[in-house]
Amino acid sequence: MKTNTIKIVLLPVLVLFIFSSCHEKGCMDKNALNFNVTADQDDGSCIVCKTQVNNLATQSIYLVDNNFSSPFFNVTVARFDLTQPLTSFNYSECGKGTCTVNLSVANLINKNMTVGYRLFNFSGPVNINAESTIVVNADSTSNQGIINTFNSPPFLPITADSIIVETFNNITYF
Repeated sequence: MKTNTIKIVLLPVLVLFIFSSCHEKGCMDKNALNFNVTADQDDGSCIVCKTQVNNLATQSIYLVDNNFSSPFFNVTVARFDLTQPLTSFNYSECGKGTCTVNLSVANLINKNMTVGYRLFNFSGPVNINAESTIVVNADSTSNQGIINTFNSPPFLPITADSIIVETFNNITYF
């Protein structure tokens, strides 16, 4: 009888010990791509996406007013600033990297201006092509935002020696 009592007492203790020692290992971070809702032990496998942005290139191209009848003939009137941020992720599971080309136009004179411009490259591995008519106030900068987006590597830097800016009508000053 004594052995049956020991068995009855030991059996639940043994079952409790076996089930309490079973742990589900996995990622316990709710922000991770591989979050495991049943995990009760973090195994260090979490994939948390983080974005990294590096500046691949910065270039400036100057615009000279070449209209003979202009009050600013042969004067550098604007600077076209190109920046090329490269966005990548810490894990390939988080997505593909992208590269953009951003443009801002700085007015270098003390008059407001309206300028119709065409920005393009005549050679080189990076395709740049933008055109617009903008108003830039005296001694200020107009942010034109993203003018090109590249989604497939290799991401190559832009070079100023292959980019041209030209006007498609006369610059108007006011």
